[in-house]
Amino acid sequence: SPAIEDLKQCLENTGQHSKLIDSFISALRYRLLTAGASTNDILHQYISTIKALCRIDPTGVFLEAVSEPIRDYLRGRKDTIKCIVNMLTDGTGGGTNGSGGAGDSLLEELNRNVDNLEISDHDNDFNSDDKQAWADAQ
Repeated sequence: SPAIEDLKQCLENTGQHSKLIDSFISALRYRLLTAGASTNDILHQYISTIKALCRIDPTGVFLEAVSEPIRDYLRGRKDTIKCIVNMLTDGTGGGTNGSGGAGDSLLEELNRNVDNLEISDHDNDFNSDDKQAWADAQ
């Protein structure tokens, strides 16, 4: 989307990576990671977040930084596994609109992550210092 491309270009020009990470995590905790949000909605937003952040930062460093709070929160919810299984097996993708997109998107992301893990097994030069360097870049 044009907004994602604009954000990517702004980050390249301003170097405000760490500010964006902090703001994004703060917004997640305040708006999404609450008892009032359904696990299914959180998972749908997580999938959308993965897609958007992979366009902003193909290396995945930004995604790793901002997805940790989501993953931690989902681990604490009792219905997370059930919702994931429903998204993968239900023809509607676990959503109410009948599009089937969320389950397909989740499966696509899971498969992509497996492929990335296989690639990263061959190249383990990336460490947590690189994450901080990216956040502090430019």
